[in-house]
Amino acid sequence: MAVYLNPTSAITGTRGTDLFLLHDAAGLAAAGALDGGRGLDAVILLSDAALTDAHFAGLRNMEGLMLGGTGAQSLVLGPRAAAAFTGGTIAVLADAALSASIDGTALGAGTALLAATGAGADTLAGGAGNDILHAAGGEDRLLGGAGNDRLWGGAGADLLYGGAGDDTLSGGEDADCMTGGAGADRFRYAAPAEGGDTTTDFAPGTDILEVSAAGFGGGLVAGGDATGHFTANTAARADSSSGTGQFIFETDAARLWWDADGAGGSAAVLIATLPGAALSAGDIHILG
Repeated sequence: MAVYLNPTSAITGTRGTDLFLLHDAAGLAAAGALDGGRGLDAVILLSDAALTDAHFAGLRNMEGLMLGGTGAQSLVLGPRAAAAFTGGTIAVLADAALSASIDGTALGAGTALLAATGAGADTLAGGAGNDILHAAGGEDRLLGGAGNDRLWGGAGADLLYGGAGDDTLSGGEDADCMTGGAGADRFRYAAPAEGGDTTTDFAPGTDILEVSAAGFGGGLVAGGDATGHFTANTAARADSSSGTGQFIFETDAARLWWDADGAGGSAAVLIATLPGAALSAGDIHILG
């Protein structure tokens, strides 16, 4: 591994891993042409930074970017950034930031944004590629854009918008607002504790709710839909035998509930409100 601290002249990296450590955006602007060469190479900003696409003009053959500051971070990505990173992917990590704004809306279909942030209130926006946006906590805004995107909100009341394409959205814990946009979208739940969401545009027969058999329990088995574990009524009341978990679609309020033991006496948990939708068992798929 080779480490370069605040370089000011042109550097071509080794065949192995190269790390280019720069103090801030000004340090990146002052650096010479930095070519990662072969191997897994990354640029690391050590303090708070506000980067525009122009800052990436002198970079080539990079695999990752780390925003290491603990305050507010700002990043705008476009064609210069796309040319700076290899493999058609820009991987950005900003897990220590108080807040991060990562804007990849100018990226074309051939470039995917893979962005991960920490517990701050972050805004992550993808472009036309198949992006992966992962926020760990805080009240975040995740915008997929075009492409088949994967969005994870983490803890906090988040806003997720998939945009065009066949997207997968997971709000995580707390009450989130999710909109799939155009395409056949999947809304994923690992456990009932991730419920309480509003899904604004669920299209039965096109979109899918995915739930984890391991996380929900109640006798769910991975590999099929919710047939045998589903009912619909106006009372939001389970009617399965005691011990058999059941999804209940409250028809007059368009709300989906989960009762882990059916008619066994435990309280049902609200999973999602789906305005205008009329769910059936086939709209809920069971994962492992």
